[in-house]
Amino acid sequence: MDEGHVSFGELGARAREMRLAKGISLSEVSLHTRVREHILSAIEEGRLEDLPAAVYVRGFVKSYLSFLDAEDLWPAFERAIPLSGATNVTHALGTYSTATKGFRRVTRRGAYILLVLLVIAAVAFAWSQWDTIRRSVAERTAPSAVVVPPHIPEEETPESLPEVVGGTGTTSPEISPAEVARVLSEMFPSPDLSPDALQVLLPLSDEVPPVSEGAAGVKSVDFPWLHEMAQATPQPQEEPTDLLRVATAGACWVQVRQGERILYTGTMQKGDSKEFSVSAETSVRLGNPAVVTITWQGKSLPASDGTGKPRTIRFTPQGEMR
Repeated sequence: MDEGHVSFGELGARAREMRLAKGISLSEVSLHTRVREHILSAIEEGRLEDLPAAVYVRGFVKSYLSFLDAEDLWPAFERAIPLSGATNVTHALGTYSTATKGFRRVTRRGAYILLVLLVIAAVAFAWSQWDTIRRSVAERTAPSAVVVPPHIPEEETPESLPEVVGGTGTTSPEISPAEVARVLSEMFPSPDLSPDALQVLLPLSDEVPPVSEGAAGVKSVDFPWLHEMAQATPQPQEEPTDLLRVATAGACWVQVRQGERILYTGTMQKGDSKEFSVSAETSVRLGNPAVVTITWQGKSLPASDGTGKPRTIRFTPQGEMR
Protein backbone atom coordinates (compact mmCIF):
# COMPACT_ATOMS: atom_id res chain seq x y z
CA MET A 1 0.00 0.00 0.00
CA ASP A 2 1.25 3.51 -0.81
CA GLU A 3 2.22 5.35 2.40
CA GLY A 4 0.91 8.59 0.93
CA HIS A 5 -2.67 7.32 1.06
CA VAL A 6 -2.58 5.73 4.55
CA SER A 7 -5.22 7.20 6.80
CA PHE A 8 -4.63 8.56 10.30
CA GLY A 9 -6.50 5.59 11.80
CA GLU A 10 -4.36 3.02 10.04
CA LEU A 11 -1.18 4.75 11.18
CA GLY A 12 -2.45 4.75 14.74
CA ALA A 13 -3.20 1.05 14.54
CA ARG A 14 0.39 0.37 13.36
CA ALA A 15 1.76 2.36 16.26
CA ARG A 16 -0.45 0.40 18.67
CA GLU A 17 0.82 -2.91 17.27
CA MET A 18 4.44 -1.78 17.71
CA ARG A 19 3.70 -0.76 21.33
CA LEU A 20 2.05 -4.07 22.15
CA ALA A 21 4.87 -5.98 20.43
CA LYS A 22 7.31 -4.31 22.81
CA GLY A 23 5.06 -4.99 25.80
CA ILE A 24 4.60 -1.32 26.76
CA SER A 25 1.36 -0.04 28.32
CA LEU A 26 -0.33 3.30 27.63
CA SER A 27 0.26 4.40 31.20
CA GLU A 28 3.99 3.86 30.77
CA VAL A 29 4.01 5.81 27.51
CA SER A 30 2.06 8.63 29.21
CA LEU A 31 4.52 8.68 32.11
CA HIS A 32 7.55 9.14 29.83
CA THR A 33 6.03 11.40 27.17
CA ARG A 34 3.89 13.60 29.48
CA VAL A 35 0.92 13.03 27.15
CA ARG A 36 -2.38 12.02 28.71
CA GLU A 37 -3.59 8.46 28.17
CA HIS A 38 -6.86 9.46 26.46
CA ILE A 39 -4.85 11.47 23.93
CA LEU A 40 -2.61 8.45 23.20
CA SER A 41 -5.67 6.19 22.91
CA ALA A 42 -7.31 8.61 20.43
CA ILE A 43 -4.11 8.64 18.32
CA GLU A 44 -4.00 4.83 18.18
CA GLU A 45 -7.71 4.57 17.33
CA GLY A 46 -7.62 7.40 14.78
CA ARG A 47 -10.24 9.55 16.51
CA LEU A 48 -9.33 13.00 15.26
CA GLU A 49 -12.53 14.53 16.67
CA ASP A 50 -11.30 13.81 20.20
CA LEU A 51 -7.92 15.45 19.63
CA PRO A 52 -6.98 19.10 20.04
CA ALA A 53 -5.76 21.37 17.26
CA ALA A 54 -3.32 20.03 14.68
CA VAL A 55 -0.40 21.99 16.12
CA TYR A 56 -0.77 20.11 19.42
CA VAL A 57 -1.43 16.72 17.75
CA ARG A 58 1.86 16.96 15.80
CA GLY A 59 3.81 17.39 19.02
CA PHE A 60 2.01 14.51 20.76
CA VAL A 61 2.56 12.12 17.79
CA LYS A 62 6.26 13.02 17.57
CA SER A 63 6.76 12.29 21.27
CA TYR A 64 4.84 9.01 20.99
CA LEU A 65 6.80 7.77 17.94
CA SER A 66 10.12 8.84 19.45
CA PHE A 67 9.40 6.76 22.57
CA LEU A 68 8.56 3.68 20.38
CA ASP A 69 11.63 4.23 18.12
CA ALA A 70 9.23 4.49 15.17
CA GLU A 71 10.22 7.89 13.74
CA ASP A 72 9.92 6.37 10.21
CA LEU A 73 6.14 6.61 10.58
CA TRP A 74 6.27 10.36 11.15
CA PRO A 75 6.15 11.48 7.42
CA ALA A 76 2.97 9.45 6.91
CA PHE A 77 1.43 10.82 10.16
CA GLU A 78 2.36 14.38 9.12
CA ARG A 79 0.46 13.99 5.84
CA ALA A 80 -2.52 12.36 7.56
CA ILE A 81 -2.93 15.08 10.21
CA PRO A 82 -5.35 17.72 8.85
CA LEU A 83 -3.95 21.26 8.59
CA SER A 84 -7.11 22.90 9.92
CA GLY A 85 -9.78 21.86 12.32
CA ALA A 86 -11.60 22.72 15.46
CA THR A 87 -9.38 23.60 18.36
CA ASN A 88 -9.99 21.56 21.45
CA VAL A 89 -7.25 22.60 23.81
CA THR A 90 -9.07 21.40 26.92
CA HIS A 91 -8.32 17.78 26.06
CA ALA A 92 -4.57 18.42 26.26
CA LEU A 93 -4.25 21.18 28.84
CA GLY A 94 -7.30 20.51 31.01
CA THR A 95 -9.73 23.09 32.32
CA TYR A 96 -8.99 26.10 34.49
CA SER A 97 -10.92 29.01 35.93
CA THR A 98 -9.96 32.67 35.92
CA ALA A 99 -8.90 34.26 39.17
CA THR A 100 -11.64 36.04 41.03
CA LYS A 101 -11.03 39.79 41.32
CA GLY A 102 -10.66 41.24 44.78
CA PHE A 103 -13.02 44.18 44.25
CA ARG A 104 -16.07 44.59 42.09
CA ARG A 105 -16.34 47.73 40.06
CA VAL A 106 -18.94 50.09 41.47
CA THR A 107 -21.48 51.16 38.91
CA ARG A 108 -22.66 54.74 38.55
CA ARG A 109 -26.06 53.77 39.86
CA GLY A 110 -24.54 52.28 42.99
CA ALA A 111 -22.52 55.47 43.57
CA TYR A 112 -25.70 57.59 43.34
CA ILE A 113 -27.50 55.33 45.81
CA LEU A 114 -24.56 55.57 48.24
CA LEU A 115 -24.52 59.37 47.95
CA VAL A 116 -28.25 59.59 48.66
CA LEU A 117 -27.87 57.38 51.74
CA LEU A 118 -25.06 59.60 53.06
CA VAL A 119 -27.17 62.74 52.60
CA ILE A 120 -30.11 61.14 54.40
CA ALA A 121 -27.86 60.07 57.28
CA ALA A 122 -26.41 63.60 57.57
CA VAL A 123 -29.88 65.19 57.63
CA ALA A 124 -31.06 62.73 60.27
CA PHE A 125 -28.05 63.45 62.47
CA ALA A 126 -28.51 67.22 62.14
CA TRP A 127 -32.22 66.86 63.03
CA SER A 128 -31.42 64.85 66.17
CA GLN A 129 -28.79 67.40 67.26
CA TRP A 130 -30.75 70.50 66.22
CA ASP A 131 -31.19 71.92 69.73
CA THR A 132 -27.48 71.57 70.51
CA ILE A 133 -26.46 73.16 67.19
CA ARG A 134 -28.87 76.06 67.68
CA ARG A 135 -27.57 76.81 71.18
CA SER A 136 -23.95 76.66 69.97
CA VAL A 137 -24.66 79.07 67.10
CA ALA A 138 -26.53 81.43 69.41
CA GLU A 139 -23.64 81.51 71.89
CA ARG A 140 -21.11 82.27 69.15
CA THR A 141 -23.16 84.98 67.47
CA ALA A 142 -24.39 86.67 70.69
CA PRO A 143 -22.68 90.03 71.36
CA SER A 144 -20.30 90.10 74.27
CA ALA A 145 -21.50 91.69 77.46
CA VAL A 146 -20.71 95.39 77.69
CA VAL A 147 -19.96 96.79 81.08
CA VAL A 148 -21.70 100.14 81.41
CA PRO A 149 -19.89 102.42 83.83
CA PRO A 150 -22.04 104.10 86.43
CA HIS A 151 -23.19 107.61 85.74
CA ILE A 152 -20.74 110.15 87.05
CA PRO A 153 -22.39 113.51 87.58
CA GLU A 154 -20.65 116.69 86.61
CA GLU A 155 -18.53 118.44 89.17
CA GLU A 156 -20.80 120.03 91.68
CA THR A 157 -20.27 123.52 93.00
CA PRO A 158 -19.57 124.15 96.68
CA GLU A 159 -23.01 125.73 96.98
CA SER A 160 -24.73 122.44 95.90
CA LEU A 161 -22.76 120.20 98.28
CA PRO A 162 -24.35 119.43 101.64
CA GLU A 163 -22.46 120.37 104.79
CA VAL A 164 -20.85 117.37 106.42
CA VAL A 165 -20.11 118.89 109.78
CA GLY A 166 -21.95 121.81 111.32
CA GLY A 167 -24.14 124.31 109.51
CA THR A 168 -27.87 124.29 109.00
CA GLY A 169 -27.97 122.37 105.68
CA THR A 170 -28.56 118.69 105.15
CA THR A 171 -26.81 116.25 107.44
CA SER A 172 -24.43 113.54 106.33
CA PRO A 173 -25.95 110.07 105.65
CA GLU A 174 -25.83 107.66 108.55
CA ILE A 175 -23.43 104.69 108.15
CA SER A 176 -23.35 101.93 110.71
CA PRO A 177 -20.03 100.95 112.34
CA ALA A 178 -20.48 97.41 110.98
CA GLU A 179 -20.56 98.72 107.39
CA VAL A 180 -17.43 100.82 107.99
CA ALA A 181 -15.68 97.80 109.51
CA ARG A 182 -16.54 95.67 106.47
CA VAL A 183 -15.17 98.25 104.03
CA LEU A 184 -11.96 98.73 106.02
CA SER A 185 -11.37 94.95 106.23
CA GLU A 186 -11.60 94.76 102.43
CA MET A 187 -9.15 97.68 102.03
CA PHE A 188 -6.64 96.24 104.56
CA PRO A 189 -6.87 92.42 104.35
CA SER A 190 -5.29 90.88 107.43
CA PRO A 191 -6.22 88.10 109.89
CA ASP A 192 -5.96 90.59 112.75
CA LEU A 193 -8.24 93.15 111.04
CA SER A 194 -11.45 91.17 110.66
CA PRO A 195 -14.78 93.06 110.59
CA ASP A 196 -15.53 91.95 114.15
CA ALA A 197 -12.18 93.19 115.42
CA LEU A 198 -12.55 96.53 113.60
CA GLN A 199 -16.06 97.06 114.86
CA VAL A 200 -14.76 96.93 118.42
CA LEU A 201 -12.40 99.82 117.63
CA LEU A 202 -15.07 101.94 115.94
CA PRO A 203 -17.11 104.46 118.02
CA LEU A 204 -20.54 103.08 118.89
CA SER A 205 -22.20 106.48 119.54
CA ASP A 206 -23.50 109.02 117.07
CA GLU A 207 -21.09 111.66 118.36
CA VAL A 208 -19.60 113.68 115.50
CA PRO A 209 -15.79 113.62 115.54
CA PRO A 210 -13.97 116.92 115.96
CA VAL A 211 -13.11 118.92 112.85
CA SER A 212 -9.76 120.71 112.48
CA GLU A 213 -8.78 123.25 109.85
CA GLY A 214 -5.32 123.12 108.35
CA ALA A 215 -3.08 125.96 107.25
CA ALA A 216 -4.51 125.93 103.72
CA GLY A 217 -8.06 126.12 105.00
CA VAL A 218 -8.79 122.46 104.32
CA LYS A 219 -10.99 120.86 106.91
CA SER A 220 -10.18 117.41 108.20
CA VAL A 221 -11.98 115.07 110.58
CA ASP A 222 -10.07 113.39 113.35
CA PHE A 223 -10.96 109.73 114.10
CA PRO A 224 -9.04 108.57 117.18
CA TRP A 225 -9.95 104.92 116.55
CA LEU A 226 -7.90 105.01 113.34
CA HIS A 227 -4.75 105.54 115.41
CA GLU A 228 -5.64 102.54 117.56
CA MET A 229 -6.21 100.46 114.40
CA ALA A 230 -2.80 101.45 113.01
CA GLN A 231 -1.17 100.35 116.28
CA ALA A 232 -3.05 97.02 116.06
CA THR A 233 -1.72 96.31 112.53
CA PRO A 234 0.88 93.51 112.81
CA GLN A 235 4.39 94.49 111.79
CA PRO A 236 6.52 92.19 109.63
CA GLN A 237 8.81 90.02 111.71
CA GLU A 238 12.51 90.16 111.05
CA GLU A 239 14.30 86.98 110.10
CA PRO A 240 16.39 85.57 112.97
CA THR A 241 20.10 86.39 112.63
CA ASP A 242 21.26 82.95 113.77
CA LEU A 243 19.56 81.21 110.81
CA LEU A 244 21.95 79.64 108.29
CA ARG A 245 20.59 78.82 104.82
CA VAL A 246 22.44 76.65 102.30
CA ALA A 247 21.18 76.75 98.67
CA THR A 248 22.64 74.83 95.73
CA ALA A 249 22.54 75.65 92.01
CA GLY A 250 23.84 72.18 91.13
CA ALA A 251 24.72 68.82 92.64
CA CYS A 252 26.90 69.14 95.74
CA TRP A 253 27.74 66.88 98.68
CA VAL A 254 27.03 68.72 101.96
CA GLN A 255 27.68 67.85 105.60
CA VAL A 256 26.53 70.15 108.43
CA ARG A 257 27.96 69.36 111.87
CA GLN A 258 27.29 71.09 115.18
CA GLY A 259 29.89 69.94 117.63
CA GLU A 260 29.80 66.13 117.60
CA ARG A 261 26.24 66.05 116.26
CA ILE A 262 25.66 65.78 112.49
CA LEU A 263 22.68 67.88 111.45
CA TYR A 264 22.72 66.83 107.81
CA THR A 265 24.80 64.82 105.37
CA GLY A 266 23.96 63.99 101.76
CA THR A 267 23.95 65.27 98.17
CA MET A 268 21.86 68.33 97.47
CA GLN A 269 20.54 68.76 93.93
CA LYS A 270 19.95 71.88 91.85
CA GLY A 271 17.37 74.17 93.48
CA ASP A 272 17.59 72.53 96.93
CA SER A 273 17.71 74.71 100.05
CA LYS A 274 18.15 73.81 103.72
CA GLU A 275 18.15 75.96 106.88
CA PHE A 276 19.95 75.39 110.18
CA SER A 277 19.88 77.26 113.50
CA VAL A 278 23.38 78.18 114.68
CA SER A 279 22.89 77.78 118.42
CA ALA A 280 26.50 76.56 118.74
CA GLU A 281 29.56 76.56 116.51
CA THR A 282 28.50 74.93 113.23
CA SER A 283 30.75 73.64 110.44
CA VAL A 284 29.60 73.15 106.86
CA ARG A 285 31.63 70.84 104.59
CA LEU A 286 31.02 71.39 100.85
CA GLY A 287 32.20 69.06 98.08
CA ASN A 288 31.50 71.57 95.26
CA PRO A 289 31.48 75.10 96.75
CA ALA A 290 31.17 76.74 93.32
CA VAL A 291 27.43 75.89 93.11
CA VAL A 292 26.56 76.81 96.72
CA THR A 293 25.18 80.10 98.06
CA ILE A 294 25.10 80.67 101.84
CA THR A 295 22.77 83.16 103.52
CA TRP A 296 24.14 84.27 106.90
CA GLN A 297 23.21 87.28 109.02
CA GLY A 298 20.71 88.32 106.32
CA LYS A 299 23.38 88.41 103.58
CA SER A 300 23.87 86.04 100.63
CA LEU A 301 27.49 84.98 100.33
CA PRO A 302 29.22 82.72 97.76
CA ALA A 303 30.70 79.61 99.34
CA SER A 304 33.58 79.19 96.88
CA ASP A 305 37.05 80.55 97.61
CA GLY A 306 38.04 80.48 93.94
CA THR A 307 40.12 77.30 94.11
CA GLY A 308 37.28 74.94 93.18
CA LYS A 309 38.33 72.49 95.91
CA PRO A 310 36.13 71.13 98.73
CA ARG A 311 35.84 73.59 101.60
CA THR A 312 34.79 73.68 105.24
CA ILE A 313 33.18 76.88 106.63
CA ARG A 314 32.53 77.47 110.34
CA PHE A 315 29.84 79.73 111.84
CA THR A 316 29.49 80.91 115.45
CA PRO A 317 26.46 82.21 117.35
CA GLN A 318 28.32 85.54 117.65
CA GLY A 319 27.93 86.00 113.86
CA GLU A 320 31.49 85.05 112.89
CA MET A 321 32.21 83.14 109.68
CA ARG A 322 35.62 81.59 109.02
